[in-house]
Amino acid sequence: NITKNNPLAQKLNSAEVTNKIEAIRKQAQVVGLAVAVTKGKDILWSRGFGYADLKNKRLATANTPFRLASVSKTFLGIAAMQAVERGVLTLDQPVNQFLPYPVKNPKSPDQDILFRHLLNHTSGLYDDNDIYLCSFNSPDNSEQFQQLREQAGLEHCDLRYSYETSLFIEQYTSSSAKGIDSQAHFNQPIASAFEYSNIGAGLAAEVLENANHDNIHHLLKKYIFEPLNMVDTGFVQADFADFSNRSKNYIIDEQGEVLELPFYTLPTFVDGGLYSSANDLAKYLAMMANNGTLMNQQILTKTSIKTLLTPSGLKNGGENYGLFWEVFDTVITHDGGDPGVETIISLDRASGIGVIVLVNSGLLDLDKTTEAVDKTLAYLAQIINQ
Repeated sequence: NITKNNPLAQKLNSAEVTNKIEAIRKQAQVVGLAVAVTKGKDILWSRGFGYADLKNKRLATANTPFRLASVSKTFLGIAAMQAVERGVLTLDQPVNQFLPYPVKNPKSPDQDILFRHLLNHTSGLYDDNDIYLCSFNSPDNSEQFQQLREQAGLEHCDLRYSYETSLFIEQYTSSSAKGIDSQAHFNQPIASAFEYSNIGAGLAAEVLENANHDNIHHLLKKYIFEPLNMVDTGFVQADFADFSNRSKNYIIDEQGEVLELPFYTLPTFVDGGLYSSANDLAKYLAMMANNGTLMNQQILTKTSIKTLLTPSGLKNGGENYGLFWEVFDTVITHDGGDPGVETIISLDRASGIGVIVLVNSGLLDLDKTTEAVDKTLAYLAQIINQ
């Protein structure tokens, strides 16, 4: 439901708020962004700013699909708990029961990696960025993407690694004949500490697909997107009625010039390749605010939500990380950052207030941000708390 009579909705839907966020966008040199604020089951306010396509002057709206980067992982967490509810697998089953190749952590030779360990980043697997970042590729314009790689200091990529999802993950994680230095990609014993791993998320998706005998595109569509009527959400062109409506992505170089990126993907696309709109994500947060149910559709049980949002408690970040969701007291959240992408979704389960900020521009240096997300979040928090 879109609610306009709520006092907070009226405050957000003002020229003052519009002008302030537009000023933040311009100051950060962001091409386009979209925001939404929710309260319980309702969307209080959503809006786009700037452009989804700068060249063609196509405006960004609250229904424009933006690339989500690591916010995508939260959907994988939901899908994992749904599979547990259906009895397809358990969180504490060894992943090797669902893989056609062996995956072992050499620092825990007598211990199995469990499904849970992949979901809360405690398997000991880590991302070698020289390999992971080199796996980003563009089927539309490989030459331009290679130039961007070189500008980012990735001119010496290991060409032995495949762009095909299953083969890439096997090469990186497995001790099979196809594995490439896989034993070096584990840097700590199982369940000893938190180590954020995008490739670990890709491996979790492989486990889910094999356990369900179905691909992750269809699993998410059938059990999450369609029940929540998330019509502007998907990974690839085939998932959309019109993929040309998606937002383009842009890099701001060191001289401040804005460069349009070609469409790109990566083997572990499920860790960050999802597209969605502010309005679709508002439905998603409304479901989470309502203990897993929205529009008479139960996506997860209350018990599964509790499991999903229970941190591992391990050092280096596990204190605040559940199953692909970050948890800070009553606030659950996840952010994302990829080339030309900065995003965040956040929900305070105590107040029921949710906030979504999607940005289609970023700096070439992925260790830095445009500050557009942080400043927009801070301003909206100020309005909400007045």
